[in-house]
Parts: sequence; structure tokens; C-alpha cells
Amino acid sequence: MVLFALGAMGVLVARRERQPRLILLAYIGLGVVSCSLLVVAARYRLPIVIGLAVFGGLAIERVVALVRTRAWRELTMLVAVGLVVAAASRLWPHPPSHNVSEELALSAGSLLKEGDVDGAEREGRKAVASDSTSALAWNALGMALKIRGDQTGAGAALAHALALNDEYQRAHVNAGALADEEHDLSRAAREYARATAIDPHDPLAVRALAGVEIRRGDLESARLAYERLVLLQPRNVDALLQLARMDGASQRPAEGLAYAKRALTLEERGGEDWLLVATLAAQAKHFDVAEEALTHAQSLLGSIDQVLFTAAVLRYQEGRFDDAAQILNQIHAGNDEVTALRAAVEAARHR
Repeated sequence: MVLFALGAMGVLVARRERQPRLILLAYIGLGVVSCSLLVVAARYRLPIVIGLAVFGGLAIERVVALVRTRAWRELTMLVAVGLVVAAASRLWPHPPSHNVSEELALSAGSLLKEGDVDGAEREGRKAVASDSTSALAWNALGMALKIRGDQTGAGAALAHALALNDEYQRAHVNAGALADEEHDLSRAAREYARATAIDPHDPLAVRALAGVEIRRGDLESARLAYERLVLLQPRNVDALLQLARMDGASQRPAEGLAYAKRALTLEERGGEDWLLVATLAAQAKHFDVAEEALTHAQSLLGSIDQVLFTAAVLRYQEGRFDDAAQILNQIHAGNDEVTALRAAVEAARHR
């Protein structure tokens, strides 16, 4: 209040000296308007102090000068302006709040990032004690308990947060992560799906949903989640490769090949991913691409069974059945894929 009054007096002095400092006035004016409209906390009003202090200093300097010269009339007018402005600043008071729950909850989150679980739990409990109706506080406590390993306590805290605010997206994500840790994939999927419905642009929630759907075996839901993730993060190589694998498993090698090639143009990967490209290209009958990818994979992995199997697939797709049979004879593994390919090659050779 005092500084605001001195600032107004300083503005009057500056105007009389024909140095109104319009930029500074605009700065103060916009700050006052924004703070008044938002009714924000004191720490957000501090930037106004800079501008007011300049005019306040000018006002103090003029008051001292007027006292020395005994210019009582001008001094009275100047002080009167200050008193009027000081009174006006109290017309719309905002009652002080001692609720520091939000600050405590945010401190808990910061402590978790630093690895101080004890401190995070302590701040989370303080946040809840300060305001038991704060979903943010309960979520902070739930996260601290989850990382500590208290799944029961974490579940209760997160459930409390969501009971207070079911639109709290981050609490749904955290509840999904907790359910995932408890191997309750159905509940995890529901929480992640709810989180993505609230905020479809959160890649963390979308990625988590996609991973859970993969483990649940719901490939169509996983595909939709990964497609959304790629829209959000076009350079997410892991998501692109997952889409490539799912398309390959769904007998859509051409679509899968497009995703795989896009991924490998973004980042140099290991031999297994080049084998994926080779396999999809062979199945899509893009033999030049398949041959190049297979050569790259072999240079990274050597002639291991997986490389030989992919080479046999390529020869089979090319119609070179004898070559495919020779390569299969070099494979020591006897899994279902190798057995099925052997049978297909033999049937093709004896047609």
C-alpha cells in the first residue's frame, strides 16, 4: 500500500517535470491489471515493485526537497494524492491465505525427482494436512508412497485424489502406473485410457497405454495408441518400430515396412531392427530393399540363426526354393517358425 501510494506520487512528480516515462507507466499498469484480474499470490505481484520503486524514489526525493524549501502547499497536495491512492488500494482487499498445500505438494514432487523419498513423503503428508480437499496434495503423497513401495497406501491416496477430482489427468496416469506395478493390466489400461481421454496430447500417457495394450494382447488398441503417439512425436523411433512389428504380425508387410524404413532413417539401430526391415520387405516383395537390409544386419550380427532364417524367408519369397532349403539346413534352432518355413519350402520344391 505504501509503495503504491509513493508510486502514484512519483508519477505526479514525473508528469510535472514532463518526464512521464510512458514505458514504465505501461509496465506498471499492465501488471496491476493482470494481478487484479487473476487475484494472484504475492510472489506474482513482485515484478510491479520494480516499476513502483522508481517512481517511489522520485516521490521521496521531491518530498524531502519540498520540506527543505518549505513549499507546504505543494507538499500537501502531493501527500494528499498519496493518501487517496493508498486508500483506493484497499477498496478490493483479498483475504490472506495460509493454505500452503500447493507449495508443499510441488515440493514433494521436486524431492522425488532428487531421490529424497522420505522428504517427499513428509512434504506430501504436510500438504494433505494443510488442505485435505486438495487433489494435488493427495496425488503427491500417493506418488511418494508408490516409490517407497507402499502400494496399499499409494492406491488409497491416488483414489482419494481422483475422488476429489476425476478430471485430474496426472493422477490417472499415476494410478495406471501403480496398477501396472501390481500386474493389474486391465485396471492400468482403464486409467491410462482415461488419462488420454482427458488430455489426448500427453505422450507419456499415450505411450504407457500402448505398452499395456501390447502386454494385454489387444493389438488393435495398441495400434491406435501407437499411431496417436507417432502423431504426437513423429520422431519416436520405438513407436514406429512397434507399429512396424504389429503390421507385420497382422499380415500388412507393406505398411509395416514404411514405418520401419522411416524409423531407421531417423536413427541408426541394431541388427535386429534391420532384420525386421528385411523380413517385411521380403514379405512385401520389395526384394532389393530386403537384400540391402539383410546385408546390413549380417554385417552387424554375423551369420546367426536369426539372420539365416530371414535369408531363407527372402529366398522363399523370391521363389528360390532350393537356396532357401540350403540356408535352412544351416539353422540349428528348431522353433515353430523354422519348422513351418521348412514345410512350406519342401511343399514348394515338390510341386
